[in-house]
Amino acid sequence: MGAADPKRAPERARRAMARIKELESQLGVLRTRQRGERIGELLAGAEDVAGVPLVVAELDEDPGALREMALKLRDRLQGGPGAAVLATSDGSKATLVASCTPPLIERGVTAPALLAEAAKAVGGGAGGKDHLAFAGGGRPAALAQALAGLSARLADLLGG
Repeated sequence: MGAADPKRAPERARRAMARIKELESQLGVLRTRQRGERIGELLAGAEDVAGVPLVVAELDEDPGALREMALKLRDRLQGGPGAAVLATSDGSKATLVASCTPPLIERGVTAPALLAEAAKAVGGGAGGKDHLAFAGGGRPAALAQALAGLSARLADLLGG
C-alpha cells in the first residue's frame, strides 16, 4: 500500500512532528539573529539626555522578547550610565519594559522610576527591580505620548 496506508499513519505523524519542531527551532534562531541586529540599530538611534544614552522604541514583539532585548541593550550600554525603554501594544493593552545600567542606578535613576510616568499615561503602574522594570495599562492609544515623555522624565530624574 502507498501513502494512504493507515498502518503507517503514526510514523508519518511522528515525522511531521519532528519536522515541525526542526522548523520552529530554525525560526527561533532567525528571530534571535534578527533581534540582535535590531539591538545595534536601536543603539545607533539612542538619544543623549544630559550625557546619558536613552533608547526608546515601540516594537512589534511579545513582552518576553521586549525583556530579552531590554537586557541586551543594558548589557551593550554597560560602559557608563544608560537606559532603554521598549514598548509594545496588542490593541487592548500597552506593555513597557525598562532597563538601566549600574552606573545610572548609582546616579539615582532606577527602571521603575523611569517608567512611572509612562505607566500612568497608559493607565497602569510600573514595578520591578532597579535594573529592570515592567509597566502596562489598558490605554494603548496613549503609548506614543508615554514614550515621548521619557526623555524629560530621565532629565528630571538626573536632576536637570
